[in-house]
Amino acid sequence: MTYPAMPPLTPPSRRAAAWTGAKHALVAWPLITLAIMAVAFIVMSGAKRLEDTSVVLVLLFFGPLRYGLIGWPIVTALGAGVSALFPRLSAKRVAWSVSAGCVLAAPFVFSALSEVVNGAAKS
Repeated sequence: MTYPAMPPLTPPSRRAAAWTGAKHALVAWPLITLAIMAVAFIVMSGAKRLEDTSVVLVLLFFGPLRYGLIGWPIVTALGAGVSALFPRLSAKRVAWSVSAGCVLAAPFVFSALSEVVNGAAKS
């Protein structure tokens, strides 16, 4: 029994990959943010005093509350752009990876930027 030859799979167009990446980044950002905030809250609640918790945990918990709405369109655009750059990769996986990286980096990036702006305003 012979099977017909399968045609070669063509990658999705850049537009289709960007659309899929944007949709998944739009959903992934709040879900990953809530998951990381929940983990940080659980770890912080195990400490006897707030002074015992590290600055990283405090930033991971309170950072998305401060910068979540600012970062959401940025992450959606990044998810769409990176998915369009690499259409052969799974757009879903790329968008979720970009969102996870941005959720972890956003509190530190925005706090560093606010320090720079505050330092420039004082001088």
